[in-house]
Amino acid sequence: MKVLFGSYHNISDLGSGAAISARSLLRELVQRGAEAATVSGAFFDGDVPSCAVFLQSLRRQGIRHDVKRGTIKRNEGQKLDSFQVVHYNDDGVDSTAFLPEEAFASQQSAYDISLASSKAFHRLLYDKIAEFSPDVFLSYGGYRTALNGPRIARRFGATTVFYLCNHSYRRKELFNEYDACVVPSEHTRKHYRDLIGLDALVLPPIIDEARTLTDSNTREFVTLINLSREKGLFFFLGIARELEKRRPEIPLLVVESRTSALELLKIPGASALSNLHVMKTTTRPSEIYARTRITLVPSLCEETFGASPSSRR
Repeated sequence: MKVLFGSYHNISDLGSGAAISARSLLRELVQRGAEAATVSGAFFDGDVPSCAVFLQSLRRQGIRHDVKRGTIKRNEGQKLDSFQVVHYNDDGVDSTAFLPEEAFASQQSAYDISLASSKAFHRLLYDKIAEFSPDVFLSYGGYRTALNGPRIARRFGATTVFYLCNHSYRRKELFNEYDACVVPSEHTRKHYRDLIGLDALVLPPIIDEARTLTDSNTREFVTLINLSREKGLFFFLGIARELEKRRPEIPLLVVESRTSALELLKIPGASALSNLHVMKTTTRPSEIYARTRITLVPSLCEETFGASPSSRR
């Protein structure tokens, strides 16, 4: 079986639960004998990085990559838009990322790209579908740049599947081009059945034991993973303030995800907390759980699936 993931949402986004889940699924399929490839773009759920930061993230993960640069002329004038196409092998998954420089210029939204850049991404996706000829085309996100993906894949005989990992969608017609929708839990299946009459299939996320389980645990930290407001950041800071007053010997660990530590330190009083420690985002949760005694999950949003930390001991 050949599976191609195509979306303008970047599949190597370490701040996106959907991206992490999709990567784990593709890696598992490769381990079971399938062929998998990806074509993704420059939309990231959290802080918008630069091309250089994205490449640095790949290097931190030990992923070798090849970069090709190009330019394309905008339709509305003579201005040239530059872009980079990054090719890399992600544990057996043949991956390609399209990164237009203009997407990172404002540091606000990587959605903000010209029609010319959008067409360049569309061409890249078309060529990959034609070359790879997937049996299954997998995607998520509603960004217009990738909406033609399932239509093209169908022309080449692929079954189209939407990987639905949140509760943000409100219109059933967004899924008209897909043969099936997959959700991570029975709760999410019922949510979309009742909300828009969508008949989805349940496929619980793959938890990579090699990256998640740990053989040892220092049990030193009370830990929060994901420094975002919707995940309960301010509740966590309240706990941190109280612990500093009452039990200052208890250290707390926050793990960067959608929000960086720099944003955390902008919150009044956060920089003064002596019991607060920060850890960079990692693709190996075992590095977090090996140092964690208690994990806090003060989420304020409706979750589709929760993965609990585990230890072999």
